[in-house]
Amino acid sequence: MNDLIETAARSAVRGSLLFHLDLAQILAIDALPPEAAKAWAVEVDDRGYVVTVLSDDLNRETFAVTFAADGAPIVEPRDHRTLPRTLALASARQTALEQFDRLDGLSVIALPSAATAPLDGPLEAYVLGRDDYRLTISADGRHLLAMTAVADNAAPSEAHVYRSLKRDQAITLVTPGNGARWRIAAGQISLLD
Repeated sequence: MNDLIETAARSAVRGSLLFHLDLAQILAIDALPPEAAKAWAVEVDDRGYVVTVLSDDLNRETFAVTFAADGAPIVEPRDHRTLPRTLALASARQTALEQFDRLDGLSVIALPSAATAPLDGPLEAYVLGRDDYRLTISADGRHLLAMTAVADNAAPSEAHVYRSLKRDQAITLVTPGNGARWRIAAGQISLLD
């Protein structure tokens, strides 16, 4: 049972991160003119969440959006070459988008690694909607390596945590693999039985 609780704790952390990355990209894109936001990457640095908006060819950074203490977006125009790490994340997001015919209601999030970590391994992206997928994408962000449904028959997944936070609602879940009852609320997962 301890393994299930550890898995649930990891899912809670990852699901909360997915929610906050998605919220940052939604707020940032809403703060920009519609024609400005076609490609972007969300990262975390010493200022908090940073959404970097890129030119159509992805080679130039056009805006950076950070957030004030009250959550208000701060839009900073930019005009310089895209950093390799930002380019890889934006490309991973684009690669994830290309896997789906319909984009209505989908949230696409490329996960940044630690701000100082080199991008020498594959990237992860999530496509969350009616069905939820975890994608493994090449380190440059351009090639899909694997796509799997986000599901765990024994414990709640990061998608459950994301959805609970997004809807601001608690979820009670019975996992089919073991019949365990779980409660997902406020970014936390609790075993009820």
